Amino acid sequence: MNPYNQVKVSIIVPFYNASKWIERCLLSALNQTMSDLEILAVDDGSTDNSLDLVRQMMQRDCRIKIFSSPHLGCGGARNVALPYVKGKFLYFLDADDYMCSKLLEKMIGGMENANAPIAFCRFQNVNDRGDALATPYEKNLMKFAADVRDVRYLLTPKSFKDDNETQSVLWSLFRVVFLSDIVKQNKLTFSNVPFAEDFLFLADYLKFCQKGCLVDEYLYLYTKQTDGSSNHSRGFHPDFNEVFLAVLNKAKKMLEMNTLYTDPQKEVIYKTFALLIAHNMILNVFCSSDYEREYKKSKETILALYSMRDLEQYHGPFSEIQRITLEMMQKSSMIELYEFLTAHNIIK
Repeated sequence: MNPYNQVKVSIIVPFYNASKWIERCLLSALNQTMSDLEILAVDDGSTDNSLDLVRQMMQRDCRIKIFSSPHLGCGGARNVALPYVKGKFLYFLDADDYMCSKLLEKMIGGMENANAPIAFCRFQNVNDRGDALATPYEKNLMKFAADVRDVRYLLTPKSFKDDNETQSVLWSLFRVVFLSDIVKQNKLTFSNVPFAEDFLFLADYLKFCQKGCLVDEYLYLYTKQTDGSSNHSRGFHPDFNEVFLAVLNKAKKMLEMNTLYTDPQKEVIYKTFALLIAHNMILNVFCSSDYEREYKKSKETILALYSMRDLEQYHGPFSEIQRITLEMMQKSSMIELYEFLTAHNIIK
């Protein structure tokens, strides 16, 4: 008897006011070449007609199941569906994106062939019309593929960058397939945070992995919103410092468990990540409408993350503007730093 009731893979799709994209998203899941799947669609308190559209699709295809949450955010909405997962494999799909038809077949096939508990693929940035856009080339993924597919290689000095040049595997779940048993047996859930929930979840999951599988193909279509409404658009987040200190602590624990790198190598990775977080904390401060108050509130926390010596030694992965921003935080006044960031259109 199949213990998963004929369901091989469960796809969790949280959605909130996604009427523009939700049908395309769910159709890409329903049209997978691996058809023995279920879709756990979680309405996260939508106020548009997203839920009506999903209900109409459910009437046409019984593989869709609908759950509701009171606008908990992406991680909280996923947690609502986790107890109902029946598939051996688990995948998280974002409502404004879509999948290539063979994503599940190729990634799960790779996991089964390699006897690996996790698989990664590449993704393609696209615009609203589906036209291909520039997409990061991930050197850390290539090292991961070349070196016995040891998941510890996912941690490099550039692993934590999240920009147009090097987007890390560690920030996004949309190119990852998991084993449901690992999630269930270890009671893994998403943190109740407004962002970085993917990193925190994946960091916990990787503790139970020794190796992984890379499907070196672009199997996921990631929509970059041309109207500026991307989920990743910058704005002030009052919980930013708290969340990213938790992320930094999680990264530290990942490094402590990592037997692949020497202590000096671990220091490079950790210090680089601390610099990245400090830089983003600075930008978050100046996105506040009351940035003077936020600057006073956050300054001590930011400066505790790095020294000028750290910046001199570990600034390699950063741009010149990022390096100057971090240096000015240490040496310059708040007004000078603000004027520098506005002059370079980093903040508006």
